[in-house]
Amino acid sequence: MMKLQQPKYQKQIPLGQKSESVDFFLPPLLVGLFGGISWFWSEGPGLKAFLFGGPLVAFGVAAGWWAWSHHQSRVQQIGNAQQVQMKRLHQECSALPLLCADVIPIWSRQVETARKQTETAIAELAQRFASLVERLYATIAASRQASFGGENKRAVEFFTHSEEVLQGVVDSLRATQLERIKMLNEVLRLSEHTEQLKQMTKEVGVIARQTNLLAFNASIEAAKAGIAGRGFAVVAESVRALSNHAADTGKDMVQTIDYISESISKTVGSAQQETSQDARILKYSEEQIEGVMSTFNQIVMDLTDSAETMQKQAEGICQEIESMLVELQFQDRTSQILGQVRDNIGELATALRAQITAYKSGEPVEPLDAKAWLEKMTQSYATFEQHVAHFGKLSQHPTDQGITFF
Repeated sequence: MMKLQQPKYQKQIPLGQKSESVDFFLPPLLVGLFGGISWFWSEGPGLKAFLFGGPLVAFGVAAGWWAWSHHQSRVQQIGNAQQVQMKRLHQECSALPLLCADVIPIWSRQVETARKQTETAIAELAQRFASLVERLYATIAASRQASFGGENKRAVEFFTHSEEVLQGVVDSLRATQLERIKMLNEVLRLSEHTEQLKQMTKEVGVIARQTNLLAFNASIEAAKAGIAGRGFAVVAESVRALSNHAADTGKDMVQTIDYISESISKTVGSAQQETSQDARILKYSEEQIEGVMSTFNQIVMDLTDSAETMQKQAEGICQEIESMLVELQFQDRTSQILGQVRDNIGELATALRAQITAYKSGEPVEPLDAKAWLEKMTQSYATFEQHVAHFGKLSQHPTDQGITFF
């Protein structure tokens, strides 16, 4: 897994710089005070002592005051830069977990809708085949005593063609199964990005600790400054509170990412179980089709010359098979649903990769807009069931509203 590097704009400010101004204003202040006091002490009170000692004291006080003001401005700039940086990191890291929390449950409902449609259609297909077998047995009873005729050859060709058509339907179902497996693999790859989000939250925690340490050292320097450092102490306390808030936010983000990871794992596990069940149902249907067609061939070999009965039953069988083929077109709808989910996962993966690339290069990372993303998803839906599932309800009885099969 790709490991995130510290971005360029997170360059750490050395803590040693905080005492540069203090080291600068203490020597002139002490020299001025010491010189003035020494002059007064040596000369005694008088006009001469005042004229020569006073300027030294004034110079020391002025130099100390100027250095203190410069130091306070410098620390204020550092505090403002840290605040802007923390707000930026918070905006960049919080948008993606919110988007994933909204999108992933919708994907789960879309997969569940497709699964239910598959299960219902296959159950109806089994019932149709059972009815077809009963009708064929009735045909056998009506023509058991007859001999082989010219219609037998046509019936053999008809059933051979039907077997080819049904085999094509089974192949389509198998292709749908493969597309679902690809979609599950995309979801699994999406779960890998949660580890990268965890790394980003760790970096937020590191910055928060560094900021807290900077605020603590600044408070110490403010305390050394005495009354003059009270204003700066307030700023240092605000920076410390901001760093603590950033640390708490990082912890909340970790919990959110863990929740998203758990949701992805549950969704993938459920989808894998459903995929295995669909594979078993598909295999069972294929075996039933092969068994029925094998029975057809055996029945054709035993049919009689009862041409009229045979023709009527053949027409009924043809209509039944055509009806079943229409029912089997449900795979077009499920393919549309799963294809849209797959494409949406791909778009999200592309957006994640772009954010990671920008983050590593130190460029500004634009947060993802969850509301705009969901709106874009609804615009790409092609079936009624997708709109129903998007708003939190699973379709129990799929309809053909707005869908035409060719």
